[in-house]
Amino acid sequence: MRITWRLTLTTAALVTAYYFLVGAVAERLPWAVIPSWWWLAWPSRHSAFVAWLQALNIVEALAAALPISVIITLFVRQYQFGVTLGVAAGTAAFITIGSLMAYPPVSSTHPAELWLGNVINFAALCGSPPLLVWLSRSLPSNNRWRGP
Repeated sequence: MRITWRLTLTTAALVTAYYFLVGAVAERLPWAVIPSWWWLAWPSRHSAFVAWLQALNIVEALAAALPISVIITLFVRQYQFGVTLGVAAGTAAFITIGSLMAYPPVSSTHPAELWLGNVINFAALCGSPPLLVWLSRSLPSNNRWRGP
């Protein structure tokens, strides 16, 4: 396996784009507005609130990963899943380490919740691009042109 500069720079540019897309999507999600039906689906208000935050983290990761996955599917021919995993893991590591530095679990009243939230966010950020690339490659298409 020969890694070229072009592949390395492409991966770095996609990591940067995914990082900023996650931030842009996060700004537009309704973090403070929880629908009334959501409160009724959970046994306590606290669990409903934590589940709402985690559901929005997953939506954020999927929405930000969609354009990145389309770019990878269309323009990266060799090592497609390697680039996808590099982009996903790099971005997830940056965001998770940044959030752990900003909000250390020791200072929180519920450190287990913060750790669980970071693990779920890391898994969502890491799993979204590979999932979407795999789905785009496995769905049937009428376009049979494979490009140059």
